[in-house]
Amino acid sequence: MLTITGGVKANEPFNLLWYQAFITGQLFGWKRADTGFWRFRSVWVETGKGQGKSPWMAGLGLYGLRFSGVPRAEVYSAAATKDQARVIFKDAVSMVRAQVPDNDETLEQFCGIRPRGTGDETWKLEWDGAAEGLGTCTFSPVASSDTQSGPKPLLVLVDEVHELKSADVIETWEQAITKVPGNSCLIMGTNTAAADQVVGTEYSDYYEDVVLGAREDDTSLVFIARTDKDDKPFEDPSCWAKSLPALGVTFERSNIQAQVQKAQGLPSKELAVKRLYFGVKVGAADCWIEWGLWESVLGDIDEAEFRDWDCWLSLDQSNRIDFTALGKTWIRPTDGHRFVKVRYFTPADTLAQRADEDKAPYVAWAREGLIEAVPGPTIPKAHVARAVKEEMVRNRVVGMAFDPAQIQDFEEAARDVGLDVWRYEGPDKPGGSGLKMVRHGQGPRGFDSPSSLWMPRSVRETEEAIVNKAVTIHRSPVTNLCSANLMLADDGLGNRTPAKRRSRGRIDGMLTVIMGMGAAGGMVSKATQKSWWEED
Repeated sequence: MLTITGGVKANEPFNLLWYQAFITGQLFGWKRADTGFWRFRSVWVETGKGQGKSPWMAGLGLYGLRFSGVPRAEVYSAAATKDQARVIFKDAVSMVRAQVPDNDETLEQFCGIRPRGTGDETWKLEWDGAAEGLGTCTFSPVASSDTQSGPKPLLVLVDEVHELKSADVIETWEQAITKVPGNSCLIMGTNTAAADQVVGTEYSDYYEDVVLGAREDDTSLVFIARTDKDDKPFEDPSCWAKSLPALGVTFERSNIQAQVQKAQGLPSKELAVKRLYFGVKVGAADCWIEWGLWESVLGDIDEAEFRDWDCWLSLDQSNRIDFTALGKTWIRPTDGHRFVKVRYFTPADTLAQRADEDKAPYVAWAREGLIEAVPGPTIPKAHVARAVKEEMVRNRVVGMAFDPAQIQDFEEAARDVGLDVWRYEGPDKPGGSGLKMVRHGQGPRGFDSPSSLWMPRSVRETEEAIVNKAVTIHRSPVTNLCSANLMLADDGLGNRTPAKRRSRGRIDGMLTVIMGMGAAGGMVSKATQKSWWEED
């Protein structure tokens, strides 16, 4: 019925690939016994790049429009912008205007689907089903900014989810589908997202949990094609078909061979190829650490277990209108294993604005308690000081590593809230009472400072602990985003520090992780002895 309209197979019949046939059969084959309607309300399809997801989704849209038998069927190709939404829609228009296989007529002539508009300016597909009692059925591209008056979608098609900067598109159509009492489904196609592509990563993680049985969702159909963790796609081509189900059919083997060859010796290109074609989860193109290593040390932390363990705090303050991060690093006394968790504070009044600027779901994270939204336009220093005081009560705090920026404001606020603090000046200098505060440099200088922690050493301490699985970092999408954004700068002598200006976005949480790991490092090296910051 449909014809391939582009690529090396152009003008050949559009026969479903095995994975497309499987998903299509599951979607339309399963029906609920009590209602007779489709079982699935959402479909997630994640494969390597170039596997025919867009034309397949266009074909589904045409099926919904013309052959579903649903009265006044509404089909939408949705995206953040109209140009993005038109990608699937243009495939559908091309199929309508193409000749039906083994027939002299186009699909438009054969089954009455009418394009509204000409050429690239086509803005809607319609079918008049009045003769069959189905009324007018439509297929339209829509952007997030388009106003829809009470849509009742049969199918919503969202491609390239990994490119979305906001979840608004998906959330809007999920709400619309929820209101439809009969058949209605959101179909999403994507490549594996990079860790700094927050929307794609969160949805991918959700649907992966559904597949693995970690999350129960009987209304979602999920198909994820990736290479396995132990596979080495750059060395072993036999694993390519796992993430590329169209390999050798509509996707030529030479295509991926060329990509692999180009990526040899180019780390950023290699990461991109691994993610886009083989489904390997990575950070950003030049992320500070291999993403699989990062994920391997993530876990759920119960702070109540650590109350009697030594704990280092670490503080990265904002300019009062941004984010402030307070890290906690506990040290297990038996083996020095560290457990890290970060608290995030930000002004509530500007949260939505910064969420829009950063294209990150800060508002949702605040609702979930992952970010502490402080009432007002700024974060009062006293609020941060009180939070530190709370942690002093809850934990056996050894000291706090701090970024020197704005620390005097914190010290004044600490005194105002009744928290005694003192700065560590070196092993030969007198100490004080209350919270010991240790300066943590942010650049490559300070290697031999007796009173300050050195950032390159802390970076190395963090990396080695991750590689050796000597740390557990609390699983948090906020910290994940900070890690994905982080880039390191090298001073030419092998001393690496966080590159704040070059990093893609906010890295506050990772700065506190690194500072806390550096502060705890001396204690870990001799777990049964006192910290090397403690005086004799």
